[in-house]
Amino acid sequence: MTYNGFMPGWPQLDDAAIANTLNHVIIDLGAGAPAGFTPYTADEVAAHRGDGLTPAAVHELRAELGLN
Repeated sequence: MTYNGFMPGWPQLDDAAIANTLNHVIIDLGAGAPAGFTPYTADEVAAHRGDGLTPAAVHELRAELGLN
């Protein structure tokens, strides 16, 4: 099912929890990890915290990547 809305932020989650969530969705909820997939780390999440993306910008980026 496709939803046309924004997912709220999760400010209460630390970088490790976000990395673990991303990895769970990709590996366990999909058809398994794609070839060459390297699990996300807390350091990678931390590196993107300051990107300043708005929910609308994330939505646009997902559309560009064909993920919507």
